[in-house]
This record gives sequence, C-alpha cells and structure tokens, in this order.
Amino acid sequence: MVAIAPLSQFDMRGLLDDLARELVLSDVEGREGMIALPAVYPGGSAVVVRVQRDDDAFIVHDGGEAHLAAEHLGGASVFRRIAPNIAKARGVEFDGRMFFKARVTREWLANMVVFIGDASRRSVEQTAERLTEERISDRRQRFRDRLVDTFKTNVILDIERAGQSGKPWHFTGGVQRPGHLTLFDFVTSHSHSINGAVTRFQDVISDEVRPIAALPAFARTPAHDIALLSKWAKVISADTPGDQLRLAA
Repeated sequence: MVAIAPLSQFDMRGLLDDLARELVLSDVEGREGMIALPAVYPGGSAVVVRVQRDDDAFIVHDGGEAHLAAEHLGGASVFRRIAPNIAKARGVEFDGRMFFKARVTREWLANMVVFIGDASRRSVEQTAERLTEERISDRRQRFRDRLVDTFKTNVILDIERAGQSGKPWHFTGGVQRPGHLTLFDFVTSHSHSINGAVTRFQDVISDEVRPIAALPAFARTPAHDIALLSKWAKVISADTPGDQLRLAA
C-alpha cells in the first residue's frame, strides 16, 4: 500500500518519481535487462522489452513475446504476415520470431525500448483484429449458405432495396413471401454495424418490407443493442436453423 504524505509535505517531483517506478518495472536476468512497460497484449500479458550489452552499444528486442502471444490467439501465420510491415513502420527489425534493433547507442536506448514495445504490442493487436475479421467473414458466408439451403431459388443474395428516402441499401439476402418482402441483414456486435443496420431498417421498414437482423454473437450482444434493433426488425441468431428461418420470414 502506498503511503500518502500530508498536503503540507506534498512533493510533486517525488510523486512523479514514484509513479514512474510503479508504471515501468525492471529486472536483470544474467546479462540481460528486462523492462515491463505499462502496456499489455490482447491476451492480457505485459509487454516486456529486453536490453543486452553489445560491445559499446546495445541490442533491444522483445524476446519473441509478441509471436508467443499471437500463437496463443491461434494467429501465428497471420502475425508473421503483419509483423514485417509494422517493424518497418517503427524503424526496427523482425527476424520471423522477434522484433529487435542492434547497435543501439545509449542516446537512443530509451526511444528504442519504446519503439520495440510499440511494434510488439501493435502486431498482436492487429493479429487479433484480423482473426476477428476472418471469423466474422466465415460466419457471414455460412449464414448466406444457410439462406440458400433454406429458401433455394427464392432468396436473392446481396439484395438492394431503396428506402423511403430514395437511398438504395444493401442487405445480405431477401425472400419474397406472400404479401411482403423479408430482408435478412447480417449484423455484428460492433457499434458501427448496429447503428448502420438501424439506419437501414428505419428507412426500408413498411407493411411490405420486414427486416430481420441476424447476429453472429447473439448471446454476447449487449441487451440494449438487441433492444434497439428490435424496434425496427426481428432479431435472431445467425445460427438459427433453416426451419426457424422459414418461420421468421
């Protein structure tokens, strides 16, 4: 527990020195120094940068921690495609496993610790983002396939429908039913996807058009987002079986 000094004895410089020591942890293991930065990988582990003496200069590297974090996410191959460009943008090197920079002078040592740490963290973040995009793309395609399996030639994929504003909107699929057109829209849990869907639904909904929002992460979608969508569309899971899709339509 950190002791708080009385106001009359307050020392801003001392406080900042204490905060710096608390934010950045360091240790020495053999001839290698380790600095744990105030940053974490998507999996929750701390970003650690390592420093080694190299004659009259230094080698700075991440010890392959970013590669290991990406492996734990199941994205090692994605990571290896992303990492070289990130290394180039940060002015460091990547050898297929770790980010590093050799022959770093003492004057540039602090900057290089930051550059290596940033490249290491950002590469794993981009890997996680790419994996999420790929999973969503796969779920979207499976939903499209289920629409075709369920409605056969009666479904029109990537259908365009003009709303009351006159603006044409694109939907995942449309099925003409007796007396109305059902529009299926694949909607992710991201706020921009939900807000975009609400805008489309508000514009096209009528007695002749019935929107359906298909959520790939129905159980993890916040209740307030489902409630918002429900004002303008029927909300279902993207994993809804074919017989229930027919009933929904």
